[in-house]
Amino acid sequence: MKPIHYVAIVIILALVIGAFLLSPFSPLNKSSLNGKSIKLPTGYKIANSTEKSIVITNGSDKMVIHSHSERDVNEAVKQYKKDYGKKFNITTKDFTLKSGEGVTKTTAQKINETTAEKLNDTKVVYRNWFLKNGKVYDIQTFDTKPANEETMKTIISSM
Repeated sequence: MKPIHYVAIVIILALVIGAFLLSPFSPLNKSSLNGKSIKLPTGYKIANSTEKSIVITNGSDKMVIHSHSERDVNEAVKQYKKDYGKKFNITTKDFTLKSGEGVTKTTAQKINETTAEKLNDTKVVYRNWFLKNGKVYDIQTFDTKPANEETMKTIISSM
């Protein structure tokens, strides 16, 4: 074999490996939250992660997936309202995804804003709470539109 053949083989291997790493099957497209593996929706990547939360983004939208110590969604939502009820007007709505997963959506609207808060603070927080494997999680978005059902279904079903 000529040296040019070796170069061609290396280039082809690099392209195949690159395509795999950018594909939905890539290990780079998964993360772990409290020991549970989560498959990220197409186009999303991890922006930051801690032991109890993961921040994912697709460049324009940002979502935070939280893990909670409560074992009941209603208890977790009640605690959330207790913690943030003075700053936000919080409403809840229960619904079921097409996949059959029960979800409680909370919309927290900022109550009184000062000029400084208008410049720096979030005005609306959307959270979609769900129970998976005996543990409560929520998917949180800010000021933008709430997380769409397809994105939630991908995240929830991958856990």
